[in-house]
Amino acid sequence: MSNASKGAIWWIVILAITQALRAQEPSIEAGARIRITAPYLSDRPIEGTFEAVRDTFFVFRRGQATETTELRLSQIKRLEVVQGNRTNVGGGAAIGALIGGLAGAAVGLGIRGAAGDVQEDLPLITGAIGAGGGLLVGTLLGSLKRDRWVEVSPERLRVTLIFHDFHDAQPVGLGISFTW
Repeated sequence: MSNASKGAIWWIVILAITQALRAQEPSIEAGARIRITAPYLSDRPIEGTFEAVRDTFFVFRRGQATETTELRLSQIKRLEVVQGNRTNVGGGAAIGALIGGLAGAAVGLGIRGAAGDVQEDLPLITGAIGAGGGLLVGTLLGSLKRDRWVEVSPERLRVTLIFHDFHDAQPVGLGISFTW
């Protein structure tokens, strides 16, 4: 097998490995919306836009600001990035039906207690009506789109390609480093 063939095989293997490693964690690219928790800057999470990582510094813009903020990676307690939108129709419908049903049953019990000659099953009827109304309201509220925040580790796995000329030996190496 020629050196060119060996080199091509190495490139395919390296590309496959780097793609597999990159797929393990959500990516963060310049311009991505981020939420960062850094007690050094604030007690509350700060939302902003990711700019870059320079050496050991994380560079971002706070909110709608035009100037950038640099923060040491070691000072970041938690880093999240927006990865699309999410909805929770089922959860909203279930919670709405439960709250509406309980509220309706409570109203029915109140009416039955105030007027003694009312049907015995009035709390059941008003509870069902309340559950139906709560189901509709919960479904509508649950269908609203919200940002889906995904945590990204600042101590990401770093993959480095190292090129050497070993003449007859393999021309490409792969270095992997972990940051703790």
